[in-house]
Amino acid sequence: GNAFRPEFVWIGWVWAPMDLCGPVEVLHIVGGGTRNRLLNQMVADAINRTVITGPVEATSVGNFLMQMIAGGDLNSLDEGKALVGDSFETAEFEPENPAPWEVPFEVLKKNIG
Repeated sequence: GNAFRPEFVWIGWVWAPMDLCGPVEVLHIVGGGTRNRLLNQMVADAINRTVITGPVEATSVGNFLMQMIAGGDLNSLDEGKALVGDSFETAEFEPENPAPWEVPFEVLKKNIG
């Protein structure tokens, strides 16, 4: 029968925002989960897209950027994004083995979509 498949939930977590936002060429992941290289590679494989991770401390950095904008030290969010991009290490994950994710992804789309 239909056993619970954790990968469906996981793929749904990644797929739902992509479906809502339209075509996504690169997925950016921030926060503590970016330290899990296996998870990041699995996301790249599952969505068959490039994944860029970092910064790890995204909440703190975002709060700091908003304070800098409010205080007049930065002129815009785009300026803040550029500052973050130049200041923190990122990692890039390219899809290496998307084939095992294709069937669960199609089943998920059929069931929720």
